[in-house]
Amino acid sequence: MRTLEKSAKKGTVSMILTVLLYAVGAASFPSAKLSAWFFSSDVTATLVIGTVGKILLSAFPVYLIFQFGFGKMFDFRGVTAVGLLLSVPAFVVAVDNFPFQPIFVGSMDVSFGDFGFVPYAAYCLAVGIMEEVIFRGLIFPLFMYKFKRTKKGLFRTIIVSSAVFGLMHLLNIIGGVAPFVIVQVVYSFLIGAMCALVLLFTGNIIFPILVHAVFDLGGLLYDFEFAVGKQWTAVHVAITAFFSIVCAAALITAFSVRDFDGVYTRFGLDVRPEEKTVDK
Repeated sequence: MRTLEKSAKKGTVSMILTVLLYAVGAASFPSAKLSAWFFSSDVTATLVIGTVGKILLSAFPVYLIFQFGFGKMFDFRGVTAVGLLLSVPAFVVAVDNFPFQPIFVGSMDVSFGDFGFVPYAAYCLAVGIMEEVIFRGLIFPLFMYKFKRTKKGLFRTIIVSSAVFGLMHLLNIIGGVAPFVIVQVVYSFLIGAMCALVLLFTGNIIFPILVHAVFDLGGLLYDFEFAVGKQWTAVHVAITAFFSIVCAAALITAFSVRDFDGVYTRFGLDVRPEEKTVDK
């Protein structure tokens, strides 16, 4: 067992707090300010700087994932067709977050300009990578290790880790409107739970990253002024509510009947520090 893995398992709470401290620092990366200083707040420059910054800030959490013994979550060999099928509802929710209906009826207009979509998509992917490797790649399995290895313990892991992920978005209150930030905390909790389920179903961190990135494609349009008009029409709200309820029911049902013992083994959570003390 590696030294960091031993430390993470013996001092799980301390390690969770340390990772959260890193997450606060990573979330505070000033891409907009850097763009304003050097490129007069050019949107493309902001996206590029933000993308590069988030990818670089993801390197250390990825390193820790391997050092903590969770590295097999990058291995595709354990991914099954059943796991992918159970994850489909999460991808449906993510795709449905893009405002197809408001664009189709003309209540909302989306324009990326000549080169806007590629850096925007790259930025959304970078956000998904950074947030998922921190929260689902590190914090989630640490909570799995902390709580009992039962379905109830796993449920608590999903709830607590997703709550932490949602509360992290309170940092956005610094530059946003308070009521909107509260809404963001709530839906971030739900997205966190959804991504946690995808990680459990597939045993692979790449799929929660993709779900997160696709969701953000529709969720960050106004942040970078790519969209104007009214997004939440009555029809769009109804469509989103329908798909959200149906997909949530499917995910909850899949969780209730699925056995997850293999995930504990895959993430190396079966090994206790006292069981293996030789460093590799």
